[in-house]
Amino acid sequence: MLLSPEILSVKIEDGFLHDLDFMHVNDPFESSKTQKLKITNLTEFGETLQANHAKFKEMHNSPFETGCVNAVVQAHQIKELLDNKFRGKYLLVLAEENTSLIGWDGQDHATRKQLIQMSHAIRPPEKTR
Repeated sequence: MLLSPEILSVKIEDGFLHDLDFMHVNDPFESSKTQKLKITNLTEFGETLQANHAKFKEMHNSPFETGCVNAVVQAHQIKELLDNKFRGKYLLVLAEENTSLIGWDGQDHATRKQLIQMSHAIRPPEKTR
């Protein structure tokens, strides 16, 4: 994602990032709980992950880093917020090299198609020497 340099960083943080939701906890037989994408919430999420999954603790990352690496936001919410707040002042560029890992012949078909359709451009993979 490329944002116009006209947009102040405080508007990006407070008016976009903090409006995104990520899945925080999903207890069995309970509704999924979401949190706003904020430092305190990501840190709490990382603490929960590190407490419940030994591998995350073994990586020696801070709880905040663990939360950031594992937080998932919905592509449609990102696009909706960008259109509402920054229409005409952003570009979505998809990295083709990782997109090719999303299969066309299964459940991921619709996800790959959605990502391609919502992107303004697709960045080709780096050439290896």
